Amino acid sequence: MAARSAASPSFAVLTMFTSSPEHRDRFVTLIHDFVAAQAITRPGLFSFDIFTDEGDEHIVTLAQWRDRAAFEDFKRTDSGRHASELALVLRPIVLFLHPKATLGETPMPLDRAG
Repeated sequence: MAARSAASPSFAVLTMFTSSPEHRDRFVTLIHDFVAAQAITRPGLFSFDIFTDEGDEHIVTLAQWRDRAAFEDFKRTDSGRHASELALVLRPIVLFLHPKATLGETPMPLDRAG
């Protein structure tokens, strides 16, 4: 496998919210509109995806950042603080992720040690 590109995200934030089916579409729209207006142009944010599960119970977001520092810089902005406060109220499951392997255009060697 080829080495991972330096321009590839090296830090991701996966967030899973529980939502009732009747509120799901509105919640997805709110997340989308907030990110489109407040976050997507932030330096270091490579992508932001919103997923829903087939059972209409969960909304999952995946934000891919250049590195943890870029994410922390966003959290210090007014928009980032607002997003953090909202997340605390909604009590999502949040995972901070570091890639171990990428299959596709920018593959990276598997980390067999960890």
